[in-house]
Amino acid sequence: MGKLTGLERILTAVKHQEPDVVPHFDNVASNVREAILPGSSYEDFIEYMDIDAIMVSDRRQTWSYKDLGTTKTGRPLKQCQWGATIQFTGPDSGIPMEPAIKSEKELDTYVPPDPDLSW
Repeated sequence: MGKLTGLERILTAVKHQEPDVVPHFDNVASNVREAILPGSSYEDFIEYMDIDAIMVSDRRQTWSYKDLGTTKTGRPLKQCQWGATIQFTGPDSGIPMEPAIKSEKELDTYVPPDPDLSW
């Protein structure tokens, strides 16, 4: 088998077959990309690092958040519509700080968000 493209590699793995190498995908924060390849676009970085696929997350634009203030270091704390507490560390993504469901007992009373809302 010759060298596969990223798409071929991922599809091969998804079909439970053995690709030429393990597929690699990642969502690299913009400050990390800038440190590795200054001035590059996200697309340039993907090509440079020979990454097989990208992860796309638009939670900042599509999810709804309730403002909970800031952390001691001044980072925004928010609660997403699922009930989890998120700390935003930069423009790309947030870090879950506390889950919406903390115990098995809470599963009985948990109410997920309405999937028909515009978010």
